[in-house]
Amino acid sequence: MWKANHGPKRARLNLVQVRSLSGAWSAGVNDVNQWIQVDLLTPHRIFRLATQGRQNCCPQWVTSFKIACSIDGVSFETVQDLGIPCIEKVFDGNIDQDTVVNNTLPVPQVCRYVRLLPLTWHGHISLRMELYGTAHVTVFKRSAVYRLVANDRALTDTHSSHEDVTSVIRCGQLCLEDGPCKCFTYIKRTGVCLLGQILTTEIHYEASTYSC
Repeated sequence: MWKANHGPKRARLNLVQVRSLSGAWSAGVNDVNQWIQVDLLTPHRIFRLATQGRQNCCPQWVTSFKIACSIDGVSFETVQDLGIPCIEKVFDGNIDQDTVVNNTLPVPQVCRYVRLLPLTWHGHISLRMELYGTAHVTVFKRSAVYRLVANDRALTDTHSSHEDVTSVIRCGQLCLEDGPCKCFTYIKRTGVCLLGQILTTEIHYEASTYSC
């Protein structure tokens, strides 16, 4: 960030400048390596987001950006363009300081951590933003981990709701064996299986997903 009074707490949509507290989050430098991260504290399903430029003093806003999501805060997946597999989605940003621009994600994303990665900007990388989604995704915290044996004949007798597995079928089996589980998300690229409670069905083009 540029200074402490330009920090991520200043990034809320419709926030205004108060004395020395800036009317937006501002990056420390202007390059494509900058990002702002939101920690939702628990996994959420994110449907869309809204952005604005910097309020009051300065004509600054982000004109295009990407979005990346993570469950653990370490491994991030950039949102893909639904119509062009393996191509990261570029979202349209703002054209002025105060107009709210809404963007719907091609596919709802299940994540705890959300990063907005500015690609182009006007004046300086500054923005206000809001995420929209539902908080009914649950990742259970258990004390140990399922581990597949090499010949796939058995599992160890301890388990977690965040697993490394080899297929969507195995992820489904873990859900069946976990009493409270009524849905699951299998992330094909990373082999992660997330178990949840509220049942809806959704198929991602790059992951087999039955998600909360």
